[in-house]
Amino acid sequence: MIAKPAEFIFYPDTPCQLIDFLGGIHYSPEQDNGVIFNRVVSFFQNIITIIEKDKKMEHFKMTIHQNYHGFFVKIVENDTGPPSKVLNCMSCDLESETSKTSKLDYPLATKERFHNLWIDAKARPMFVITPIRHVERLSECTEEEIFSMFLLSIQTLEEEQRISGKNGMINFISFISMTLNHGNSRNLAHLHLKIRLRRNDFKYYMNNGWDKAKKEKYAILESRFRPSIFSHFSIFIKLFSNNHNSFSTTSITKMKSYVQIFGSGTVDVPPAILVHFDNQKHSQRYLFNCGEGTQRFCLQHKIKASKIKKIFFTRINWESFGGIPGMLLTLADAGVKDIKLYVETHEFQEDGTEFKDENLFIKTIFLNPENITSPAAPSSSSSDRVDIPEKRAREEENEYDPTLKYKKEILSLMFNLSSRPDDPKLLITKKTKTQTREEDTALDIPDEDINEKKSDDKKYLDQRRRELFPKRLPKSIPSSTSIAYICKGPDYKGKFDPEAAKALGLLPGRHYSELVKGNSVTTADGTIIHPHQVIGPSRADVPSTSYINSIYESSEFVLYQSGNKDLQPRVIVHMLGNGVLEDNRYQEWMKKFGPETERIMFHSTATSQFKLSKIDENQFRIPYYSNEPSKQLNLVPNIPKNTKFAIPLLIYQTEPSFKIDESNLPNIFNHNDHDSEIVSSLEKMDEYLNIATEVRQEVANISNISKDIPGKDIVVTTLGTGSTLPSKYRNVTATLLTIPNNGCILLDVGEGTYSSLTRHLGKHGDKMGIEKCLYDLKCIFISHMHADHHLGLTRILSKWNELNYKNDNAFIHLIGPPRLWKWLDELSDVQDFGISKVKFIDCRLKNIASVEVIHCPSSFGISFEHLDGWKIVYSGDTRPCDNLVNVGENATLLIHEATFENDLIEEALNKKHSTADEAVQIGVRQRYPKVPTFQDDNGRIAVSFDLMQTTIGDLYKSSKYLKAIKVLYSEDSEEAKDYDGSWFLVWKFILSQINFVRELAGLPKNSTQLHKKSQSINSSPNSPTQHYHIQQHLQQL
Repeated sequence: MIAKPAEFIFYPDTPCQLIDFLGGIHYSPEQDNGVIFNRVVSFFQNIITIIEKDKKMEHFKMTIHQNYHGFFVKIVENDTGPPSKVLNCMSCDLESETSKTSKLDYPLATKERFHNLWIDAKARPMFVITPIRHVERLSECTEEEIFSMFLLSIQTLEEEQRISGKNGMINFISFISMTLNHGNSRNLAHLHLKIRLRRNDFKYYMNNGWDKAKKEKYAILESRFRPSIFSHFSIFIKLFSNNHNSFSTTSITKMKSYVQIFGSGTVDVPPAILVHFDNQKHSQRYLFNCGEGTQRFCLQHKIKASKIKKIFFTRINWESFGGIPGMLLTLADAGVKDIKLYVETHEFQEDGTEFKDENLFIKTIFLNPENITSPAAPSSSSSDRVDIPEKRAREEENEYDPTLKYKKEILSLMFNLSSRPDDPKLLITKKTKTQTREEDTALDIPDEDINEKKSDDKKYLDQRRRELFPKRLPKSIPSSTSIAYICKGPDYKGKFDPEAAKALGLLPGRHYSELVKGNSVTTADGTIIHPHQVIGPSRADVPSTSYINSIYESSEFVLYQSGNKDLQPRVIVHMLGNGVLEDNRYQEWMKKFGPETERIMFHSTATSQFKLSKIDENQFRIPYYSNEPSKQLNLVPNIPKNTKFAIPLLIYQTEPSFKIDESNLPNIFNHNDHDSEIVSSLEKMDEYLNIATEVRQEVANISNISKDIPGKDIVVTTLGTGSTLPSKYRNVTATLLTIPNNGCILLDVGEGTYSSLTRHLGKHGDKMGIEKCLYDLKCIFISHMHADHHLGLTRILSKWNELNYKNDNAFIHLIGPPRLWKWLDELSDVQDFGISKVKFIDCRLKNIASVEVIHCPSSFGISFEHLDGWKIVYSGDTRPCDNLVNVGENATLLIHEATFENDLIEEALNKKHSTADEAVQIGVRQRYPKVPTFQDDNGRIAVSFDLMQTTIGDLYKSSKYLKAIKVLYSEDSEEAKDYDGSWFLVWKFILSQINFVRELAGLPKNSTQLHKKSQSINSSPNSPTQHYHIQQHLQQL
């Protein structure tokens, strides 16, 4: 027999409503004289004393119920085990500038205490009241907090009733219950009073009491989440307590800080580290470098990117900052509307420049190759120290400099720094006749009459953006400088020991108080007691051996080397290029830091693919990987002890103790190890393995039906099939076409494409490895300028250039919107990635036709027609449209998007994507590779996955494999349950053999009319199909 959980019910001495028990809506402390206050506080304190001390209950729910007879308090012990794992603290979130709560900061009422909106842990409509400071139990609250929390609850409900016109009986405030969860009963880290309402009451308050602005702000928040999952919201109410600073030091948790490895220099994520500080007021993350793939790394490992407040770069190249655009988009998509401090956009000007905030003190050291001198210091500077958020010292600016004015206006328009048409900060006059520099012609800005500006702010800003953004940014000079950072953590208060203080001659009182606050005190015999100072981490980026002399000879490091124990670094993170670790000079420099210093060295979807490979190991190839480091430390002589290679998610803890923490490291993937978790779990999937064997045999029994198909040997590899943002299972958009004996074509290049290519093809030992692929890459097509379609282009071009920069005859052709070329041209000022070699090269293509499609401005689909007779059409992002239908006649292969499922037709219309029904009844959610039911009697359709590879001739096999794939990714499978929390819908490729373009667009085979669902909305662009013939040498870039 299962024992029932313990349950207790408490009644006030005299039956009454809660509103009367608390002294009424208009409670006045002056009129009360402490009677009501003491009655309320003692009632709840007595309950807690009985439950926690007498009954020894730690995990329970305290619930207040009421009816027309009065209210009562019910206590139920929690026997259901621990709650769902939610790490955030309500109070800290409410106070933090970068918290999830402040991202959703939409005022819902005039009073400040009502100004935060949130979603309940179980998505239920309710009001929630929480103290400002972090407390976890009612017994930790002050008397004022206890009374105010319950009084504010009825005041909140009374105000909602009043403004909605639903007053009812003023002495009866309607609610289902008020709940305070303790211990494991709580799903959030902070104590919070939840006021549950009847659904109709909540809806009535919203419909009748909220004004238009309030409803619109609520709708904005609601639109960010799937209605079927998060259909209701809660209102968090700040409880302002006059005594929120007067709490016992025993409730304070000491700050936790550590250094965590992000990227370790693999093809997936370039070297990057995260410095983490956690405390109540200044919970912050500092990211050093943000290369391509960083945002996907955060999503895969559930790291809150929204907590990152400042980002530092060790070099100005794509390997260091290529992930910034995607990271900012991730933050924006997560709901961050006011990004103020996530990235500091200032530059350090000289050696020794300092950055300082409440957590870190950082000094910069510039490192240069042997043939480069240090960067020139500013001609005038008031200070070489930088305090954030205060403004850094800068040179005096020439108010007539057109380049500077142009940059300022671009920034002001990008971030709406000023929106007044008559704001002089936004006005830039045309350059004078005396300015004759040729490069200034790109900065001409037409004269404007301020008095003639009568349009509203938004119209003005839109106009200025159109005028300015088509211009090229001023030329800049690439930098080869690398930056090392010396980072000093904050001073921590030691644990106060009264007995030790007494032994030293200190008396209780002022000295004890000063010690608790972290201040030094002097004992009677003159002994000084003060906080312990901590240094770490230091960080050095040495790209090649030519930088060694610069770091070896730098005087800035001398202070922190052996001989000065107080300033000895706890950890140094080295980011090393080839040959640096083996160099005697660098080894000698490493040894100058004492033996206690730890050293971490950087040297430059497998599970899902492994399971799919059981269907077809050629179509679903296991990604290339190695569990062995490229260099063995034990083979490098003279390396100091306490040296360790960086591993993703490795942590070096700096507070409360110094140690390396490997507890977060992921399991090593090894598909050949039958004892590994992944292999053993697959062996238990009997149904899937049986069906996989069945479909393999079925395909083997089918005679080759592709022998007469043109281009049957063309290999189609879907490198990324995700939409907008990467997810655990799907990267953003990219498709590789490999044409035997002719080369390769890339269709869109989302962030991380190079990583996907390398994982799919391998670095060495394969006839079609990554280097061979890059050598053979002839053409890249970018459909439009959305980030998920082109942010991987720079790294691809850079790697291609590394292989071909000595070959004067090597060129690559790029097709894309006009702004793509301007973006690359400006980026080439910062880093040379071979833009001079971006041209047209013959791929034996008979014809290329790009057509405008229905998405954002300058969005294109494309058709490739080969001399051998095959034709491939690629849609890019689009609604079904006539242009694509017309250019796709008689296509051998169509690659079409299907971002939204059928029930999201309105969202597809609004965002100009296609639904599954409009794209051959196939749709997929990005959170996991689920495969919906659809009809494909002719075997003409294939569902694509990341790193899937098939030839046109083998597409018939893919339709047979769907039977097994549906079992693997069924609703009840572990794969379906194991999602990353992202609720964005996926971009999905549909590979369709035969002439299926008209059907895909929802058309009869002989019709040119659009599907009637979208007929009235989706008029095709007026511009005609643009045909480019090979013999005319393409000029479109």
